[in-house]
Amino acid sequence: GWGREGRREAKMVVLEQDLFLDEVSRMYDSYRESGSVTLTVKRVRASEGRGQEPGSSQCLVRARCPKQHISTYVSRKELARFHAMLGNIMKVKMDGLKRKERRKKTKS
Repeated sequence: GWGREGRREAKMVVLEQDLFLDEVSRMYDSYRESGSVTLTVKRVRASEGRGQEPGSSQCLVRARCPKQHISTYVSRKELARFHAMLGNIMKVKMDGLKRKERRKKTKS
């Protein structure tokens, strides 16, 4: 589809969970110096087409950077493991963040 500013957007690709985590790690490496990686999590109802029993809930996890959009589905049973692995990737890859400078308050 077309983006808000009239430029062509990348297609969202649905991946298996482990491949998704590998790609997120690569995204963080690619945009370490400049750019951004956006992660979103949305609760959705499962459909028969995704191999889940209808009516069960799961999460749609999306990762976006300027040139790539990927997503994966995580069932309720796998959610804790998935979030732990994603958290580890984020801790390792976001080590270059700058600390915010705090100004000392002067007493008046």
